Amino acid sequence: MSTLSFAEQLETSPVTEMIQPLREYMLRRWKWYLFFFLFGFTVAFPLTKEIIAWLIDEKRLPEGVNILVTTPIELIVLQVRISANVGIFFIATFALIELIRHGRNHEYVLEKIENIHIKIPSNLSGFLWPILLSVFLATLGFLYSWTILVPMLLDYLTQDAQGIGLSTEWKLQSYVGFLVNLVIASMIGFQTPLFTRAMLRYQFVDLSTLKQLRRHIWFGAFVIGAFLSPPDPLSLFLVAMPIIIFFEITINLETLFKGPKKVEA
Repeated sequence: MSTLSFAEQLETSPVTEMIQPLREYMLRRWKWYLFFFLFGFTVAFPLTKEIIAWLIDEKRLPEGVNILVTTPIELIVLQVRISANVGIFFIATFALIELIRHGRNHEYVLEKIENIHIKIPSNLSGFLWPILLSVFLATLGFLYSWTILVPMLLDYLTQDAQGIGLSTEWKLQSYVGFLVNLVIASMIGFQTPLFTRAMLRYQFVDLSTLKQLRRHIWFGAFVIGAFLSPPDPLSLFLVAMPIIIFFEITINLETLFKGPKKVEA
């Protein structure tokens, strides 16, 4: 009997089967995603100069590092980049909350989710708890990136360069972009428990299938890490690992609370 390759398993997995209808659904919602992107961009842009000034304060820079501006438009480009990242984070948060609020079973998703509409729920608690949990997880992601990832990576990269006699002068856009990418990637990655719970609760995929797809999900975590994190292997690993760890914790808790199934004679 022939065994399906990893790529063939990925192509025929339930998660892959949902990509097309979900893609069509998201295309129908593009106005909402555009609204949240513009909202996040508009809110963030006036604050970007203060954020940049705070980030490049010499008290936060590794010893011996100087920040350079190499082009006349570098500051404004960086402001746009930071604001766009905030807008993307707003989109991701909205998409996750919408999934939790309006999720249905797998068959409904495959029917292209024709009847889902955004509306203000009558029970506000049902709307607020996913928002509060998402904010809590995002805060954990921020603390993880700012107190662990950033100091560790900056110290490692600085000592690595200075150890071979290189001058550590960093471009403004590269330095701040590196920090912002790490923070945003961690805040999004820490949403994994909420996303996994929603997938199970609304039966997009069952628990046993999710366990069988471990390899695919681990692979996907590193793909997401490569997309969201700065382009170096250490950052990729440190962004991907919390996604995998949170995923494993979530499915193990689901297994524990679900308990063993009764076997009929």
